[in-house]
Amino acid sequence: MNVRNVLPRDAIPSVDDPTYDPVAEYDGDGDDEVVVVDGEQARAYPVRYLHYHEIVNAEASDGSPVAVTWCPLCGSAVVYERTVATDDGADPRTLTFGVSGKLADDDLVMYDRETESE
Repeated sequence: MNVRNVLPRDAIPSVDDPTYDPVAEYDGDGDDEVVVVDGEQARAYPVRYLHYHEIVNAEASDGSPVAVTWCPLCGSAVVYERTVATDDGADPRTLTFGVSGKLADDDLVMYDRETESE
């Protein structure tokens, strides 16, 4: 795998506290492509915003922490759960993700801010 460092960490800022508006108040084009996190209340993340931020640390409508990610170079989205189990049996911890500034075979590499692992 070819991993290259192309920017400093967080040079592309993640969105860490998103707000949500009703669809009727959306200020974009009705034909905008979106990444949808389904649930009791589906939430849509416009690709045109994701192009500039690449990661949104959010919560699904049921309150579960998710990371909505977009790689503009390969044009793909992935939604991850942000909770991980702990080795000591304590409550799971929630991770917050950022843009590492690296590319792996020209794809986005994230890191978690709590452990700094990529």
